[in-house]
Amino acid sequence: MSYHSAQIGTLIGETIAALHREGRLGGGRRGGGGRRGGRGGGGRGGIRKGPKRCFHCGSEEHLVKDCPRKARRVAQEAQQEASPPRETPPAPVERPALPFPPPPPPPSDRPSPCPAATQSPVQETIDVRVGIILPPHGPQFAPPPAPEPQTGRPPARLGRTVEWSELFNRWFYVHFLDGSVEWYEEQR
Repeated sequence: MSYHSAQIGTLIGETIAALHREGRLGGGRRGGGGRRGGRGGGGRGGIRKGPKRCFHCGSEEHLVKDCPRKARRVAQEAQQEASPPRETPPAPVERPALPFPPPPPPPSDRPSPCPAATQSPVQETIDVRVGIILPPHGPQFAPPPAPEPQTGRPPARLGRTVEWSELFNRWFYVHFLDGSVEWYEEQR
């Protein structure tokens, strides 16, 4: 057999047809089973799907259009449409209205006495703010004692003048040369 004989062409054609039947080769124009998967059964990658089953009964032996259950269902639907309707749903029943309250008595010529004023019971109010006094949370520290106001002028220091601060109510020293300030701390 030579490479140019008709038998080789026939052999290749039969092989390709057999592979198509087995599902190993892809479909061709619509995306065969190449390297990237596609719709065909061939190829390396892609999503592998199992055999197609009938949508109606789940059988693999026939297609959806040939399913015997589908034919039965279509026949049943046609029969139901042709048959007279079953019981109609009951009409909504109107409920009787609740009885009205009795009409008021006719007005009389005499004025009726006013009812006696009744006193409402006295309610004791509890002052919640005074009810329970709880201790405050955490340790409580008393603030440091405030220094007593300075009554006398502090003693003079060498190289400094003594001045009074109206803002802080304290005496302070001012240095002659550099103008630095130093608070006077009373020795107790």
